[in-house]
Amino acid sequence: MQIVDYESLTQSITDYTHRPDLVANLYADYFIQLAQTKLAKDIIRLNFGNGIQAMEVAMQPVQIQGGTAPVPSDWFTPKTLQVQDGSGDVFTLIFKAAAWIYDEYPIRQPDGLPAYIARDVMPACVFTGFISENQLTVQSITSGALQVGMLIDDVTGFIPNPCSIIAFGTGTGGIGTYTISQSTLINVEGMTGGGNVFIFGPYPDSSYTIQGTYYSKGTPLSSASPANWMVLQTPEALHAGCMIEAGKFLKDATMVQTWTPIYEDFVESIVDQDKGERFASSTMQIETG
Repeated sequence: MQIVDYESLTQSITDYTHRPDLVANLYADYFIQLAQTKLAKDIIRLNFGNGIQAMEVAMQPVQIQGGTAPVPSDWFTPKTLQVQDGSGDVFTLIFKAAAWIYDEYPIRQPDGLPAYIARDVMPACVFTGFISENQLTVQSITSGALQVGMLIDDVTGFIPNPCSIIAFGTGTGGIGTYTISQSTLINVEGMTGGGNVFIFGPYPDSSYTIQGTYYSKGTPLSSASPANWMVLQTPEALHAGCMIEAGKFLKDATMVQTWTPIYEDFVESIVDQDKGERFASSTMQIETG
């Protein structure tokens, strides 16, 4: 049986371990999750910090609101990112650490066209409130604090995504009002804020648009999401990685030792193939005139 999706991958785990209970009790889902994470990291490590072409995803253009923009849910590492101004001109963004952005641009107020981008994680905030047009009114805070640039969501899923806090009103982190990037009408309910966001330096002075290409870690495989780039492009490596994790779970050292070199060979082959396509030899030509 070929491995082409979640079902065939879990079947291969059953066939090779002779343990159908690993799938029936959903233990195999742990193996798959751990193997996916390891495979993505190993590819980046072995490929000069790059992913392979199968990992590349075009990021849909998204506006910067409140100094931040949402990070794609399957984000792993950046490849190339750009910012577009109101005239349609596009400029390359340089990826930095979040700490560097805050050190170099400590005043988080409108300053200009961004030249640098970083990924930051805003602490989670749980609160109760309602929305009228572009104003969020927070009535109570369960945990955390609201911040400018924070992405917000609600229990019912009625808030248009992405939606972020773009300015303080009477609230400065707790109870009070806030200006948000989306206009909607939401009755009093539970809401959340926080998560992965992009921050910029200089702090954006307009609603610029960012776009580009990034490396995807792959949607976690499950019965609801049966396929991703790993199971379609690198099924042998993913399967071998699952067998290593199954061996660890079963405390079977021989199994881990058997599958580790197999996994490593598959990953090296994947990376070598990608390097060959990126750096293929060709006759150098010099343009004249």
